[in-house]
Amino acid sequence: MFLIKQQKKMQKSKFSIAITLVLINLFSLWLFEIKAKTQEVLIIHAFLFALFFLTELVQKTCIGYKNQPHLILSINFFRIIVCVGFLFFHYISDKNHKNIYIYNFIVVYFFLLFSDIFLKLKTTKK
Repeated sequence: MFLIKQQKKMQKSKFSIAITLVLINLFSLWLFEIKAKTQEVLIIHAFLFALFFLTELVQKTCIGYKNQPHLILSINFFRIIVCVGFLFFHYISDKNHKNIYIYNFIVVYFFLLFSDIFLKLKTTKK
């Protein structure tokens, strides 16, 4: 019961972090006059939120309550491959090849990754 309550609290925290990150990203585009489209930023955030959410579900269903580091590592490696594929297909389809899109993707990815690790460490310490 306690574990389920912590997981729900962690899901709410992840959702609030994702929404806050979208707002900060959109505000920074406006503030620094970065030449990136709002639609592109929202696509990045939607893709990464869905990817992190789905890999979290896969980790919960495959691992259960057992600690299997090889399975966790393979799921995270799959996440990296999917992100590289996402960027590769965007790079092929875009004729202008804006580097700001890739930089934005990397910053958002690592911020979500670090916040995910931080929340997992926070819940395991309790």
